[in-house]
Formats: sequence, C-alpha cells, structure tokens
Amino acid sequence: MAELAASLVVGPLVSLLKDKVSSSLLDRYNVMEGMEKQRKILERKLPAILDVIADAEKQASGRRGEKAWLEALKTVAYEANDVFDEFEYEALRRRAKKDGHITKLGMAGVKLLLTTGLRSVAGWETSLVALLRPSRSREKERKEIIEILLSHQASSGDLLVLPIVGMGGLGKTTLAELIYNDPQVKEHFQLLKWVCVSDDFNVCNLANKTTKEEWEDILHRSRIRDDEIRILPILKLSYNDLQTDMKQCFAFCAMYPKDYQIDVEELIQLWMANGYISDQNKVPAETMGKRIVNEMVSRSFFQYEEQRRIGYSSTTFVKIHDLMHDVALSASEKECVCITHEFFRSGDLLPGAAGHILFQTRMDKKRLNFLFGTTKEKFPPIQTMMFDRFYPREDLLHLSKYSSLRALSMPGSWAHLSIKPKHLCHLRYLDLSDNDDIEALPDDISILYSLQTLKLSNCSSLKRLPEQMKHMSSLRHLYADGCTKLECMPSELGRITSLRTITWFVVGSGLNCSSLGELKDLNIGGSLMLKQLENVTVRRNAKAANLENKKELRQLSLRWTSGKEVEQCHEVLESLEAHDRLLALEIYSYQGTSFPSWMGMLKNMVELQLSNCNNVEQLPPLSQLADPQLLHLKEMGKLQFLCSSCTSSTFGKLRDLKLVNLHIFHGFCQAAHGRIVAFPQLEILHIEGCKNLAALPVASVLTVWWWRLHSGPGVKLDDKEEWDHPSSMVDMKLLSCSLFFQPRALVLWFCYGQLQDLRIDCCDELVYWPEKVFQSLISLRRLRIENCDNLIGYAAANAPDQKTSGRSQLLPHLEFLEIWKCGSLVEVFNSPALKRMDVQGSCKLESLYGRQQLNQEASSTHDVAASTPVEEKLSPSADPDKLLPSS
Repeated sequence: MAELAASLVVGPLVSLLKDKVSSSLLDRYNVMEGMEKQRKILERKLPAILDVIADAEKQASGRRGEKAWLEALKTVAYEANDVFDEFEYEALRRRAKKDGHITKLGMAGVKLLLTTGLRSVAGWETSLVALLRPSRSREKERKEIIEILLSHQASSGDLLVLPIVGMGGLGKTTLAELIYNDPQVKEHFQLLKWVCVSDDFNVCNLANKTTKEEWEDILHRSRIRDDEIRILPILKLSYNDLQTDMKQCFAFCAMYPKDYQIDVEELIQLWMANGYISDQNKVPAETMGKRIVNEMVSRSFFQYEEQRRIGYSSTTFVKIHDLMHDVALSASEKECVCITHEFFRSGDLLPGAAGHILFQTRMDKKRLNFLFGTTKEKFPPIQTMMFDRFYPREDLLHLSKYSSLRALSMPGSWAHLSIKPKHLCHLRYLDLSDNDDIEALPDDISILYSLQTLKLSNCSSLKRLPEQMKHMSSLRHLYADGCTKLECMPSELGRITSLRTITWFVVGSGLNCSSLGELKDLNIGGSLMLKQLENVTVRRNAKAANLENKKELRQLSLRWTSGKEVEQCHEVLESLEAHDRLLALEIYSYQGTSFPSWMGMLKNMVELQLSNCNNVEQLPPLSQLADPQLLHLKEMGKLQFLCSSCTSSTFGKLRDLKLVNLHIFHGFCQAAHGRIVAFPQLEILHIEGCKNLAALPVASVLTVWWWRLHSGPGVKLDDKEEWDHPSSMVDMKLLSCSLFFQPRALVLWFCYGQLQDLRIDCCDELVYWPEKVFQSLISLRRLRIENCDNLIGYAAANAPDQKTSGRSQLLPHLEFLEIWKCGSLVEVFNSPALKRMDVQGSCKLESLYGRQQLNQEASSTHDVAASTPVEEKLSPSADPDKLLPSS
C-alpha cells in the first residue's frame, strides 16, 4: 500500500498545480510592471514541466522503486507550488502598494524570492527529463532482456545469468529495476528477489543473506495477505472511490492522533490554507469543505461527536474511525506527524517527509533542535505546524527555516511573539489565541496578504489590531472574541470584502476606528458580537450595519458597556434588526424600557440571553418563537413574568432556564388563571436571587437530568396538590437553597423517588439528618454534602444526646457518600448498600453509623476512607487509617 499511498499524495499535488497554472494566472502577471521577462519564462516552461510531471507519474506506476521515484516527483511539485504562491503573493503586494500600503518590506526583497523561484522553474524541466531519460533510452534493451528471460527454459540445474556491465551512472540499476518490476516478469516467475551486493562480494554470504531474506519476505507477505483478506481491500475501495481533493483532505487528518476531537471549522480552514479546497463557481471554499466532511461522515470515514450543548452551538467536532485512521496514516506516507511524549521516549526522528506536524507535548529548544536539526534540505518543506496548547516558552528558532508554512498555530504561548511576517509570505492560517501577553500585533503583520484565518480569541491584554489591516485582502475569518481590552476595530475594515467571520466588532469613538457601516457589504456569518454600542449615537449608523441581510449569521450578541439615554438605546436596538434565520440572540446592558418588535419575529431562535436590562418590564412575545430551548435572564430589576399569556406550547421545548437577580420576579405567566405552566423538556433550572418567586416549575411534568437550584429565602411553597406528582429527575444540585429544608418542604421530596444523584452545597438550614426526606429518596445512589456549616448530624428525634439503636435503613441504595467541609459535623449516618465514604474537613466528627462500633460496622462496606483526623476517644489509636479501614 506504500506505493499506492505515495501516488495518491502526488496525484492531488499535480492536480493542484494544474489549477494554479491557468491563463488567468499568467494574465495576472502580464500587468505587473517589470515582470514581463518572468511571465515569458513561465509561459514557455510551465506547459513542458507539467507534461514531464504527468509523464513521470505514469512511468513511476510501472517500475520498481516507485516510492523513491514519486518522492522525488513530490519534492518538485512542492517547489513548484511555492513558486506559484510567491507569484500570487507578489500580485497581492503590488495591489496593496498601489492602494497606499506603507511597509518596511521593500520591493527588492520580494523580487529576490521570485527570481530565486524562477531559477528553480528553469531547472525543473532539466531535472525531470534527466530522471526520465534512462527509462526512455533503455526501452529497447528492456524489451530484449525480458524476451530472453521469458523464452529461456531452465533444465536440470541450468540457470540463466544475464549480467549488465558498464561504468557508473549509465543506468544499470535503473534498467534492472524496470525489468524486475515488469508485469510479464512478475506473472512468469513464482519467486522474485532483489538483493543489493556490496563491493566486498562473497558468494556464501550472499546465499545466506538471500535465503534469510526470502523467509522473512514470505512471512511478512503472509501477514499482509492475512490482513488484506479481512479488511484492507474494503478500506482501499472506499478510499480509492474518493475524489482527488477529498483524498488529500482525508490524508491530512493523519496529523491528528486516534480519538482526537477535530474541530470541523478549524479543519476546513486548514484544508483551505494548504490549498486542498478553494472557491468553485461562486461556491465558497467553506461550503465545499462542509460538503466534504458530510460526505466522509456518510462513508463512515468520520463520525460526528455528540455534544451536551443546549441551544445554539457554533462548534462541531468529528472523530476519525479507528480503522480509517490507519488508512489515513498510510495514505499520508509520513507526511503528517503527531509529536507526543511517547514519540520522544521512543527515540524516533522526525520523518524527512514530514510536512504537517501537530505537537501534543511540551517543547523546548533542545527538543526543537533535535527534531528539526534532523530534517534534510531535500525533503519537502513544512506546511503546517500546530502546537496543541503546549507552545514552548522560547521563541521558535530560525523561523525563516519554516518560510513555506501555510498554517501556524501556537495558542497559549508564554513566549515573546516570534512572528516575522517577512519570512511567512505563504501563511494562510495563524492562531495566537489564549495569549495573555499580547497587547498589540506588530504593524508589519499586515503584509501577510495571503492570510485567510487570524485567531486571537481570549488574548485578554490585546488593545489594538494593526492599523493597516485593511490591506489584508485575503482575510476571511477574524476571531477576536474574549479580547476584553480591545478598544476598536481598525479603520476601513469593510475593504476586506472576503471577510466572512468577525466574532467581535468593537465600536470605537476615534477617527481611526471602523464604524458599523463597515459591515454593510460584508457577508458575515456564524457568530457576531457588536460591542460598545454606546458609541453608536444615531439610528442611521446602526442601520448601516445591514444585519437584516446577513443571512449566514446564526448568533448575534449586542452589548452596551456604559449607560446611555433610554431613547437612544431603543432607536439603536430597533435599527439592528436581524434576519429571521437567526438562532441565538444575546443582549447586555440595554437601558431601553422595551424591546423592539423584531425580536418577537425570530421564528427560528432557539436561544435567548438577556442581562442587565434593568428598565425592561416585559419580554418579547415568547409564544411566537417556535422552539426556544435556552432562556437566561439576569439582572432585570423590573421584570415580573416571563410572558403575559401562555399557551400549552410556550415552554414546550425549553430545556435550560436560568433566572438570576430578578428582584420583583413573581411567576412564569401573568395570565395563567390557575392553569399549570408546563415545562415538559426542562433539564437545567437555575434560580438565584428571585426573592418574590411564589412557585417553582411544576414537578409533575419536569424531566430534568441535571438541576441546579439557587434560591433566596423568600421562595414559598404552593399547595401540596401542585407537587403531589412523581418526577423523572435523576440529578439535582441545591446551592444555598433553604427552600427544600423548610418545615413544609417534605411535600417537595415525595416527587423525587427516581433521583439518583444529589448534591447539597452551602445550605444553612440543614442541621440534622432529615430522616423523613431520606425515606422518600429510595433510588438515591450518590450523595455529596459540602460547606454546610450548621450540619451536626444525628436524627432530629435523637438530637443531640440520644443514641441511635442498630443500623439505620435510610437511603437503601446509597453507594457513595461524600461530606466535605462541614465543620460542625459530629455524626455520620449509615446505609446498608454503602460502598465508599469520603469525609474531609470535619474536625469535630465523633462517630459513624449512629455511634456504633466503627470497625465492626465498616467491615461490611467495600471501601470507607477519611481525609480528616478522627478524635481519639473512638479508638485507642488515633491513626485514622486504623479507624477507617479500606479494603
């Protein structure tokens, strides 16, 4: 499969070169002043070179040593690709210069690159023809020798020996290879063996070597054949059936280790950076990439990873099927490498063919020098270098060595920014995200005219982007989310008409800042946050953003960071109308008294988050939304109800509800008129600081998996009838929630017979073990109690000085009990099914299991451990390991 894989790497490369060498490319350089001579060289040489490459590829398929042959061909193809990209860069540079771009990189520096590249072009044809000449000139001899071999009939012990004699360099070995690998020869002879003989020729040694190698070869072939009978033919068929561009895209994935979660959006951008996919017939490359991913999923090359994400999710992950990962490794032919800790422990060297490298271990100068110091000049240059959040503290040494990089990712770097744009004219993908030290990008980064993706997410110290960013004409994706100190966007950003992603657009107030009008003609998609909207002073400036025509936008966040006049806020928000395909809307610190009507018309919206909108008294009509799944409301001081009227389906698909600091919030529906407000799909409930809330969602219809309830002391319980129904909830977390431990709260617990996991945190009302509550939790298997400072223990009926007789039968299915940081705890109850107990930070603990003998009771449990000292009066020994045995 190695020869097949090698050819599959070269094939897409040749196809890529043919796409680049078009009349439009040549015409582009025809208008370059001073480049007439270079264009004539390209025009004359390129057709001949491509013909020779195609011929070489065909010749390679019929000769022994195909792998080495194709490797040489691949090297030439990579060099050609670099030269064509340098011409592309020069075209972009000249256009930027014409538009007034001032840069320190002079024209002479770039022309040197082009001149050097053209020398390579001039030499390719000669080199390739020289490679092919032996096979062409020896064709007659090859046929004659094959005819002799096939016609000879060996009698008893009569063997034919045909020597090929001549001085070095005449092509003797090449001719022998062609004969050895000829299909007629392979079919005629049952056994073929290739042996290289050294200058120290010895017949006996040669015979022994040949015999040993024959047995090893037979054994190896038997193993391969055994594997191929079962799996490989099917996998090969699936892989061979892929289109050329898809083969290259899939082989690239060998860079990732097995079971790696691959970000689909990032993967497509890396494919684009390496030239595997591009815009076709007005279809964006991103769309082409999604089609390829979906096709690979349908063929079971990839599988989508399920995510427990409610509402809108901008990130999709895939994994490569284990068996197909082996195919990708074989197809990439060591061109894609993952560097792990185990890689260094094995003592392996970086393969000379490595072009795409993912680092999954910490690197330093020593390791970097070890890896890249072994790479020979003749091997293809590195195209992709990804540091998976383990970027070295030191600068990358000799960055100019990696001048062929198309993709560079070093998130979370602690090092001084070592980017030297003048060495990276090929760069199309750059990830510097999660870097706290970057305050500003170097101005000369704007000469990366080929850059398509720039990731700066969570660079929390970043204050400004390059002033000349408008000249980065190839930029398609700009990630600035989490750059909390970013002051504004550079001027004239709208000139980058290729932009499709801007995660954060910060509206500044200075003359050198872009206004919202720069977004007017940009086809922005995905997620967009408009920040510092207080700097938008009039309606027309907001309207200029043209959000209603951005059909690819899926998530919109609107944020004010300081108070403005109520009327001005309302006019701006009204003018920022989004199209009805929007899936998620977030609004922060809006000071208007009402929301615009367009918010109620977002029929496809699944997620709504509103925060610090203190003057709003009413939400947009939720009943008009088709499938709201997530609703988060925070710091809305005048909101009393979720909606004025409800239907049976208003909250029918709501799965995540969060209500925080709604100080006068009273209920879920103003006009319920005694009807039950249904939340049939609710999974997560978080209530905090809602002191006037009269009732919780009805327990009879909850299907909660994970519930976090954080309530204030004013929450009251409704009548028993409202709670006297079973719930299918299996997981609950109570944080600072006194409601469930009030005297009348027992009615609540009767609903939760199916509860399996319960966590109680920071509850001052919990003092004694609630035996009656425990009696209702018949399915509970895990209980964790922490930071309950008033918890003493004992049953309320026995507190504090009465002993509990015998083992209690509370919580009959409880298997795991954790008690952390409950400083007043004196006694721990017992459960018959208990397997493990973990007690930490309870310095007053006196007894376990209702004051029974500790060792006697603990002996029937599987594992009981304590991380806190237990007082000596329980045992003659103060050693906690002896007091709490573990088996």
